[in-house]
Amino acid sequence: MQEDNETEAHSCLYSKISHYRCLNSKEEAYLAGLERDRRSWPARRRIRRSGESAELLYVVRKGWLYSTEDLPKGKRHVRGVFLPGDIIGLSDITVCDSICDVVTATAVELCPVPKTSLCDVFEEAPSIAALFFAFSAIETAIFAERLSAAARLGADARLAHFLLQLHSRIRITAPENGNWFRMPLSQETIGDAIGLSQPYVNRTFSQLEDDGLLVRRRNGVELLDIDSLENMAGFSDRYSEIDQTWMPSPRI
Repeated sequence: MQEDNETEAHSCLYSKISHYRCLNSKEEAYLAGLERDRRSWPARRRIRRSGESAELLYVVRKGWLYSTEDLPKGKRHVRGVFLPGDIIGLSDITVCDSICDVVTATAVELCPVPKTSLCDVFEEAPSIAALFFAFSAIETAIFAERLSAAARLGADARLAHFLLQLHSRIRITAPENGNWFRMPLSQETIGDAIGLSQPYVNRTFSQLEDDGLLVRRRNGVELLDIDSLENMAGFSDRYSEIDQTWMPSPRI
């Protein structure tokens, strides 16, 4: 069992895209070009602030990040979580300034990509551009589903839904991990994502463990009874497959 959702042979972005379809040599070369410039940040570093220029996208090679926005009375809302293989900023491509802060949950390695370079992908690799568009739609769906879960579900089902979302995304690039995945997010951050206080998150984790639905070990979480968790949360995996009937064919 690996403790990181990436492989040595290919980047996680390659693994993520090739999960949905095979890539030709031209497309592989294009993806490699996106990840040529690599930069590292430590944990708990804010790499982008709300209102700052959104001229860069970031391909996540290593580590976890999350996006957050401040709320009244000193509270905050965690909008999204970014994993290896994700592209930060796809939801900002229609605006000039970032709509939220982006914070590192762990040490990360990112590849900054000017937003203007998307012109090249639409012209040279339209099938890759279509997948990027699909990834942006999935990111929006994840956010909408989490808001819906927070509005209609109890604490145990909210946490179950959040963990199932993460697991379904992680296994696209790391299927070898099985039902275990690393969990570097603090309980406070998880609470800010699903609308619970940190003590409530801790109690809910303990309750799910007592019920035999999951176990926390090796700095991660193993889902022991996915069927029961899905039934509790009303969860459907919408991320492992993408309808590609509308996408252009790859250029040889």
